[in-house]
Amino acid sequence: PNPGDGAAPEGTRGPRPPTPQPMAMQNLTLYETAAYLYLVGSEGTDSWRILKIARAFNLSVTCDDTRYNTRQLQETLNALHVLNAHQGGMVNKGCFMGVLGFIQLWEGYYYMYLLKEARKVGNIGDNDIYAITDTALFKLAPATRCPELTRDDEAIEKRYKAMLQDVMMTKECYFSYSYNLCETLQHNSTTPVEAVGPATPGKECRYVWNYHLLRPYYAIQGADASWVLPVVHGYYNQVLFSIEDRCFTLTLVSRRSRFYAGTRYLKRGMNDSAQCANEVETEQIVQVENSKLHPIAVTSFVQLRSSIPLFWGHSFASLKMARLPIQVNKVDPLFKATARHFDQVQERYGHPVVVWNLIKQGDVREAQLGTLFKQACSMINQQRQHAVEYMAIDFKQVSREEKSVLDYMEVDGMAKPLVQQMKVFFGQSVTLPRKTFVPIQLQSGVLRTNCIDCLDRTNVSMYVAAKCALIQQLDVMGIVSPDVVSPKADLFEHLMNLWEDNGNAIALQYGGSTAHAGAFAKERGVWGVSRTGVKVFTDTQRWISNNFTDADKQEAINLFLGVFQPERGMPHLWDLESDHQMHNSLIPSSQPDPGHSTNPSTFTEADVKQAQRRLIERPHGVLEPCDPEDQTELTQLSKHFSLPQNVPVELSPQNFYKSSSMSNTMSHNLPKAQTSSVDSGSPTDKQTREGRWHVLEPERGAERGSHCFRSE
Repeated sequence: PNPGDGAAPEGTRGPRPPTPQPMAMQNLTLYETAAYLYLVGSEGTDSWRILKIARAFNLSVTCDDTRYNTRQLQETLNALHVLNAHQGGMVNKGCFMGVLGFIQLWEGYYYMYLLKEARKVGNIGDNDIYAITDTALFKLAPATRCPELTRDDEAIEKRYKAMLQDVMMTKECYFSYSYNLCETLQHNSTTPVEAVGPATPGKECRYVWNYHLLRPYYAIQGADASWVLPVVHGYYNQVLFSIEDRCFTLTLVSRRSRFYAGTRYLKRGMNDSAQCANEVETEQIVQVENSKLHPIAVTSFVQLRSSIPLFWGHSFASLKMARLPIQVNKVDPLFKATARHFDQVQERYGHPVVVWNLIKQGDVREAQLGTLFKQACSMINQQRQHAVEYMAIDFKQVSREEKSVLDYMEVDGMAKPLVQQMKVFFGQSVTLPRKTFVPIQLQSGVLRTNCIDCLDRTNVSMYVAAKCALIQQLDVMGIVSPDVVSPKADLFEHLMNLWEDNGNAIALQYGGSTAHAGAFAKERGVWGVSRTGVKVFTDTQRWISNNFTDADKQEAINLFLGVFQPERGMPHLWDLESDHQMHNSLIPSSQPDPGHSTNPSTFTEADVKQAQRRLIERPHGVLEPCDPEDQTELTQLSKHFSLPQNVPVELSPQNFYKSSSMSNTMSHNLPKAQTSSVDSGSPTDKQTREGRWHVLEPERGAERGSHCFRSE
């Protein structure tokens, strides 16, 4: 069902467990001959397959469907060695853990991107999650040098390769062999397996960071998805908690969108495809398991952050200034691109779509965007069945006037009722292994938060909503009632630490420094001169990144994500003054990638001016095992991913509960896995009438909320 449908698929008597995603190939060994590369991958303890890759100009890959046992595999490899003995035989090039894709640079030959090392960082159900720690590139060129390539070609190729290695997937990149980490838990639990699988042509694959590397492979007829690994770039962390002998796991995963991605000052607003700059989806997951044979109960809550959906940015001539002037780059009088953006958001998450706009309303630089954003929401709501619920909150002003900005966001920012209205996803496993989940309750809608950078203020505000969601998650799983949880419980301190780490990771990727966390420091009572020094140091780091490293980093990101592709007779990436045309589809191509355009060198100056005029003018209990094949485990991985014992964080009952006498009476039993329908979490008619926020001017003389536009 779609988010908000609130019904099980037609023709069923209730939710059914989704089909598990096929396991990806593991324990790979690479062999090399003069004409081919052979990858041998494991499907189980005694099941092997072979992938044959030609060392040629065009990418040629053959997926062998034959399953070999150990003896048959050895005989096949020996035969290949004998057949190539006159050219040096077959050479073992080492062991790897997966294929991340293929990419073509200047010379025209493809590189194969291989995963060398990874470490286990957590799990979702019985699906293990890994972080990439080392990768390798193998050039698929013949053993003999091509006479048509000059030394200049080799130098250019070397420069592109060095640029590509600047964004090698070794920092904050995550994957799973058996779980689609690129989508939310709710999406994976309500979508057929053929639609849940990895990146394929025609799919949006918004959060598949290595999508450009996977496209050449999937363009090959008969390509097998189990040979490649989709990767998420962002943040992942997991903590095990224990309260009075009840354990639960808290996971935070953030996914960066591959559309209109880049560095802080070079990517602002949105492009012509209505893709907003530096969009990040953050999912908070709580799971409970009693034993290895009992069902796992899981809940999740999803939030979104991305730049203000207008055409705005900064002048390149002003990048060396500490406070850059903000300029609106293009006029969209009907805000049709903004409407398209919110259509895409609603299609993915359902309704309501609630906007927290946290920019400074008294700052001339930011206020012009706030006014324009407010007008945009007001105008597009006139044509929408489900209105965008817009709230403008001057976060900086609140921080100065209120004792706790976090309490203000929870009460005046309406975080708690918003989360209660949207609800959280809740599901349970019903088969072994516990890799899929039956949906019992769905989240409907999303909270979309932004400031100017979508880093500091945004991350703190998202934590407030996550705190309210965590209470609801613990309640729906029967761990504790919201009425007895103390607002100062140490659990929320650990949650704050997770969100602070999440903000730092995203800020380092986007802004070149850790995030400003003054609100968190103030909440902990450690705000003072030392924090002022930290702020100055962070601002200095960002200024250095903005002026000395961001341009090179943006070029590397454009190359890695396929926004720019080297082509003979066209300018090189480092010769372009701007990447604006690459990110904005001035002239539609025959097979466009959603959110990306063709290279700017395709257009003349007259074409660009004509296209710009045209764009302005035109409209826009104990479980029974399932199939034995599904229980196959690759035990060979254990020696590579042995983890220390996961010791839970003990939460103090005296601190956790409002009253310790209530702790033994308010726990619930886990809901039964058998259910006849799926609760979509859609608001009732009364909630729909009373729970909407519109673009309203603040009331005169209001003591609180004078910097918050909301309805009563």
